[in-house]
Amino acid sequence: AAAAAAYPPGPIAHSSKEVKELYHKFLKDFPNGRTVILGTLLDADISTISPLKNQEWKAFLHNLGGAIVDGFGDRVRRYDEELRRLDSKRVAFVRKFSGEHSTNTASSGDTT
Repeated sequence: AAAAAAYPPGPIAHSSKEVKELYHKFLKDFPNGRTVILGTLLDADISTISPLKNQEWKAFLHNLGGAIVDGFGDRVRRYDEELRRLDSKRVAFVRKFSGEHSTNTASSGDTT
């Protein structure tokens, strides 16, 4: 009863042990995220699924796919920015090192 009190209102309290364990794993892996439990089309007979429910799932999956692609694009953009930043630091270091080396060589040539 105490464990059931920890569940948010909704279908999770009436879910199977496996679903509850999966829910807890998500909470542990994503402590700062929002977790929801969605029903699936697997529990229903395909021939009895309403066109509206099917359309809602297609829209949900489309939006989820878009969010994943957008997140990946954002990560690639940040990675590219970091590569450019590090490359500019490398170029600046090489120029500085090359400038110091050529100055030292020229000055050492003058002293001999």
